[in-house]
Amino acid sequence: RALGYSLVCEGYTAAGAIREALQAADQAQRELALEPHAQCRVRGTVWIRRSFALLHGGSFGELGELLTEQLRATPHSLLAYGGSIGVLEGALEIHQGRFRKGLRRLKPAIGALRFRDPERLLPYALAIAGYTAVVVEDDSPAARFAGELRGLGYSGPKGLELAARAFAAAAMAPQGNEEPPPPQVRSLAEEARALGQFAAEKDILELALAVGDLKQAKRLMDLTGGFEGGEAAALHAYAAAVAADNPERMVAAADEAVRRRKYL
Repeated sequence: RALGYSLVCEGYTAAGAIREALQAADQAQRELALEPHAQCRVRGTVWIRRSFALLHGGSFGELGELLTEQLRATPHSLLAYGGSIGVLEGALEIHQGRFRKGLRRLKPAIGALRFRDPERLLPYALAIAGYTAVVVEDDSPAARFAGELRGLGYSGPKGLELAARAFAAAAMAPQGNEEPPPPQVRSLAEEARALGQFAAEKDILELALAVGDLKQAKRLMDLTGGFEGGEAAALHAYAAAVAADNPERMVAAADEAVRRRKYL
């Protein structure tokens, strides 16, 4: 039953219903308390689904506490999920604009996931590490991570798969102010919307604006208007300011982002 509630949590997170997602995660945790001998795989699935709900909801402090708690888990659990913890630590830093620190978290996580990846997070980790390396102009092998996706024999869960493909496209696109935004990012946002993967669409649209496709601001504004959580609130204010081309609203959006600990 804990596994079932964790899947409900995943579905609500994809839809942007963060409150309901966390309620389902709480119920999954209560079921685990009644199953002291539950498999490590089930326990891992539960906390990872909760983690992504917290990440998409912008509950960055609570997510940090959860990851710290997981680092105190049993050696067996750390062996199985150490790479997963590292990916979430990296994503947490990147969502807050700490790109170099996020990349430092992701590099060892990727190494661990090559050996053990129970939640299929390696494609996502490779893509966001590759894009982040481009952002910080890191010329280490991390800059080639995104290109490895094509040779990987599996993909992640659907929402993460779409986000990974978008970040990889952004990482491998020609860089420079004169270059047009990679069209794959926009098309992957549209695909995510068609599939009801609104959390993935949110991340991809944010990426689209970051790489210069400002035409996506209106859709990001509309999407985040109905998406729960502090991160969505910050993105909504930012997208509305971009869509309106209003400097005063941009200043207000920056203030909102600081309050929400969200990088724009």
